[in-house]
Amino acid sequence: MINKIKHMAWGKDNADRTLSYRLPAKPPFLILIIIIGIISTAFGAFTPQEVAADTAGEQRRRIEELENRLQQQEKQLKDTREQLEAMKKSMDAQQQKEEQAKAKIKTPTKEVIKEILGTITMDYREATPEEKRLETIYDDGFYLRGMDDTIKIGGWYQFDGRLYLDEGYPLADTFTNRRARLDVRGVLENDWGYRLYANLLGSPVIKEAWLEYQHFPFARLKLGQFKEPFSLESQYSSRWIDFVERSMGVTALQPGEDIGVMVFGNFWNSRVVYGIGAFNGQGIDEDAVVDDKDVTGRVAVQPFRQQKDSLFEKLYIGGSFGFGNNELKLGNKHFVTAGQLPFYEFASDAEADGKIYRYDAEIEWLNGPFDLTTEFIGTHYDRIRAGVEEDALTVNSWYLTLSYVLTGEDAQRNKPIEPHRNFDFKGGGWGALQVLGRFERFWTNDDLLDNGMAFGSDGAYGYSLGLNWWPNIHLKFMLNYVYTDFDQTITMSGEELNDENVILSRAQFNF
Repeated sequence: MINKIKHMAWGKDNADRTLSYRLPAKPPFLILIIIIGIISTAFGAFTPQEVAADTAGEQRRRIEELENRLQQQEKQLKDTREQLEAMKKSMDAQQQKEEQAKAKIKTPTKEVIKEILGTITMDYREATPEEKRLETIYDDGFYLRGMDDTIKIGGWYQFDGRLYLDEGYPLADTFTNRRARLDVRGVLENDWGYRLYANLLGSPVIKEAWLEYQHFPFARLKLGQFKEPFSLESQYSSRWIDFVERSMGVTALQPGEDIGVMVFGNFWNSRVVYGIGAFNGQGIDEDAVVDDKDVTGRVAVQPFRQQKDSLFEKLYIGGSFGFGNNELKLGNKHFVTAGQLPFYEFASDAEADGKIYRYDAEIEWLNGPFDLTTEFIGTHYDRIRAGVEEDALTVNSWYLTLSYVLTGEDAQRNKPIEPHRNFDFKGGGWGALQVLGRFERFWTNDDLLDNGMAFGSDGAYGYSLGLNWWPNIHLKFMLNYVYTDFDQTITMSGEELNDENVILSRAQFNF
């Protein structure tokens, strides 16, 4: 090696020269470069491997952390699923209990409670035993509801006005308390219904008081004092009648409330409803005066009830009948107009003593906001006596009513119209508006008038226009114009009258 270096140092031209050679004290620069290159190569080969090792370790650490986090999330998801399953089971059990409890409530109470409960927001918190024992609900009356019992407390008040348009009319313009009623009804032990219904004006009197076994919808049993099942318009509550006063015929001839027993119900998927009962025939809170009882019945059919798209889905056809062999005092009775003017009065000693026959036919058709109602009603008294006179009396009447809800709500049968938007100045709602018209005819035979057993006119025509306003479901305002034309001139307080023009108004609330 030294020799090679010597050659490189001296060159081949001086190869034959003999000179003495001595190594330098420090390595030449080239040798330093070579050494540095070798060291750099060595470090270059080592450093990437070490860095790679460090990078792989960091990745493994991160993967382990992600795996740990994923395991924690999976555990949390599993716990959440278990909690949701437990909550679902609890809600299903609670719903099953509620459905079982509701199934025990019989129609019609079941339907009423179902509507009320539908307006209440559910609370998924489990109620305590004390809370379950009794529930209170307010909506169209104050309800107390337990598992087996239900009680509803409600009532209504009617403030009327009468304005007679004929000068010198014998009746004075007046404001009057027309009705004030308190109503308590309910269900005991699921199957027993009851009602206590009182008139609070004048001398308070019980209008209805009855007990009802309602286990079988097709055959319920009612006993006590209640409305006889006769006539369409007479079955409707005075809160929901179309005009301020019922038609002349229904007002004069309906048997009203009486003491007795009745079987009633529905069948054919509620297409047919019926009622038939036996009664004292003497009216409110009066005992029988003969052994015979008045028998009264009514049936109504809704043939297209299940046909939702039918134009006649809400078509009702019905009829009523009644007969008896009773004694009934007539001396304090009379037939009156909508303005409460008596136009046919019995002699003070007149009484019915014989057979009584009642008959009635009715049709009502509702289609959206439209309502058509017509009814024929009549009564035949086989024998009426007054002093030594004796004769028969037949009274007939019919009416036709047309109505339309201007604000678009559906017309209703025997219940309030619920406005789409309640009256509210701030909210812009105006309630529900309904316009109505009615024509009616009332007539009797002339026999009692001819022999002095009665006084007045043997017939009358009635024409009524009406406007009803429902600010909300609890309030109702009514305005009627009624014109009545008498067949014969009648005399009252020295005034001869051929007709009556009256404006009737009503403000009503119910709770």
